[in-house]
Amino acid sequence: MLSFRVSQLATAVLSCLTAAACQRASVDSTGSAIRNGSPTTDHPAVVAVAVARSACGARFIPACTGVLVAPRVVLTAAHCVLGADVNRYEVYFGSDASGGGAILRGSARRHPAYDPATHDFDFGAVLLDEPATAAPLPIATRLPDVGATLTLVGFGVVEVTGAPDGLKRAGTATLSAIEPYDLRMTPSPSITCSGDSGGPVLATDPAGVEVVVGISSWGDSACVSFGVAGRTDAAGAFLAPILDEAATPPPVRVPLTEGTNLCGAACTTADDCPAGTVCQLSSDGQFCQLPGFGRGIVGATCSDGDGCAYCVRVASADSDACRCVRLCPSSPTPMHGGCSGAGPTPSSSPIQFLILALSVGLTRRKGK
Repeated sequence: MLSFRVSQLATAVLSCLTAAACQRASVDSTGSAIRNGSPTTDHPAVVAVAVARSACGARFIPACTGVLVAPRVVLTAAHCVLGADVNRYEVYFGSDASGGGAILRGSARRHPAYDPATHDFDFGAVLLDEPATAAPLPIATRLPDVGATLTLVGFGVVEVTGAPDGLKRAGTATLSAIEPYDLRMTPSPSITCSGDSGGPVLATDPAGVEVVVGISSWGDSACVSFGVAGRTDAAGAFLAPILDEAATPPPVRVPLTEGTNLCGAACTTADDCPAGTVCQLSSDGQFCQLPGFGRGIVGATCSDGDGCAYCVRVASADSDACRCVRLCPSSPTPMHGGCSGAGPTPSSSPIQFLILALSVGLTRRKGK
């Protein structure tokens, strides 16, 4: 659970290191995942969220948490999807992201009124390319009373200087205050921490149904005193058009296959582009691009270390997920995406957590 201070430097680092980066790095983070929580296989609607990998061989590493609120909509925190305009996102369904479970891809949205200084309206969403099989959790129509017991669920970090271990954990906290846009919580005995951002704060309604009352946002720097979550009743206007969009089947896009040439593929929206690509503004116009990589000519399937200079992950599935991409004529070498077989192995580095950490400063604020 984080408070984010975005800087131009951090944004530049994000551009350089997006999920496919090929260098090892260490990350400073605070506390443990759902402090005093326990690993759980419950809450199948609670997911892990990360920038989509573009390096073939890179493993999925949770960066944030989210919750499925409709078959194609994952609600998370705005600060978890700060690259929504240029990146694609992956969402993991399961209890242990290091193995097992399912991963779906999608595009992200941020609440337009999100304020990183005050943390107001810290809501984001990932619109999945296809429906999830898990049952969505309902959003509360009324808030619990102060003093109520809340359930916290997340995929946060477990070591002070490490990346998340991929396990989903749950614990309980007490609702200590209701503010205009937020809920304040105190440990009972659990509280959220780094990587739990975007995860749901759950309560049981009068009918005995578990409902989402908040989305984890920030807290004290040591993850021991309090946590703050955005009230989901303040997210209604943001979510409504996304839910409407998700209710309509996504447009059928041309598949990305061997021979697909993105060098001159101009676009207005992503619907003009092959599946799995984004419509992004470049210095010479707006073109379909591979997220985290750029433009190129898509070749045959490849695997990490087989000699392909740019073996790029173009899908989340294990089958046919990686393609050898040839740079467009006169294109600069990509700053990220597609590691050469001669370079370090991307799967051995907690790079995706590093990206999120650097893009936001990875700091939790002390309470007021």
